[in-house]
Amino acid sequence: MMKGKKSSALQPGHIQPVEPKVAILLGLSFPIALFVFWNITLPFIASTSSFIIGVDVVETFAYLKEDVLNAMLLPCPNWIAAEERAFIRKSSSKSIRRVSNLNAEEFKNIVNTGEPVVVTDGMRDWPGLGELNCQSIISNYPDAKYFDWQAQESISLRDINKRNKYEGLECMAGYMNLQTPENLKYMQELMNNVRAPYFLFKDVYTAEPHINSSHPNLNIFIGTENTGVSPHLDETCDTFISAQFSGVKNWSLSWPISEEGELKWSKPIVFTLYPGELLFWYVGMRHHTEVVKGCSLSFSFQITTPAPRDYFHKLSKTVNSGSDADKDKLFKQTRASNANFLDTCNVIEKDGKSFIIARVLDEK
Repeated sequence: MMKGKKSSALQPGHIQPVEPKVAILLGLSFPIALFVFWNITLPFIASTSSFIIGVDVVETFAYLKEDVLNAMLLPCPNWIAAEERAFIRKSSSKSIRRVSNLNAEEFKNIVNTGEPVVVTDGMRDWPGLGELNCQSIISNYPDAKYFDWQAQESISLRDINKRNKYEGLECMAGYMNLQTPENLKYMQELMNNVRAPYFLFKDVYTAEPHINSSHPNLNIFIGTENTGVSPHLDETCDTFISAQFSGVKNWSLSWPISEEGELKWSKPIVFTLYPGELLFWYVGMRHHTEVVKGCSLSFSFQITTPAPRDYFHKLSKTVNSGSDADKDKLFKQTRASNANFLDTCNVIEKDGKSFIIARVLDEK
């Protein structure tokens, strides 16, 4: 008789059943072991490893751990990396300035210094305040095009409820660009809900130094709780107005500074914007937003006057004090495509008003 190969204990016929008591013990101990490993063992390894492999590597590992946890636990797709969240956590002790009952001269002086400001009664005479919200925009403009950040595609507002994996407005985050041909036809009707801020002149949304624009530079942002936009930089020279119609948003703002010859971002000012409030902020400012209550509907305008003259000159001097490599490193953190975009901005005077505008680089 031929001798066969020895059988293996791993063959199906030789698998021994696990005792019920052992199975229960394993089931109970595994979550505890995982908790101890994740919250005690890994931090201990990280803290001791910093002496061997360096703090930067350890921080990168910690960020990766947080990103993995967020991907598993958050109700909506994780929109902000752990490293960027850490930047926001290291916020400035300063609070944003909040004002009301402004006059034109007071506002002009604030803007000139480049101090971000919230005007708490800025929308006090706006017809749309208390009327416009996420649902009314979706119902009244079903064919308007909306860029969905989660899917990274443009869809009609009527199709918001048809998104894969989501019910209704769940995890909705994106914006309507009113300058596109598909949406421009809604501009006038939407602007009927808006007024020029009471401390600015009537044509502020379209004012230019040479000839007024035919329509405002307007984007409409819609987002639900647990969504937001990570810290980034808009490569434009304009001053921004964010008008909060519904929902509550957290913001952060920071700008380039030089410390001991090193270009870096200032510690961010973190604050909350409520319905009825206007936020003003300026060229070269890194910012993030996140919805913390309700469905947020906000209008974002870009204006050219009054100009943040003193702030812009100081900003340009600060940024240009660094080498090209320093500037590239600074703006790379914001995913900016052009580290020299500030060179395209210019402040001019016209008819008693100051404007900040973009110009061609070789313009004389």
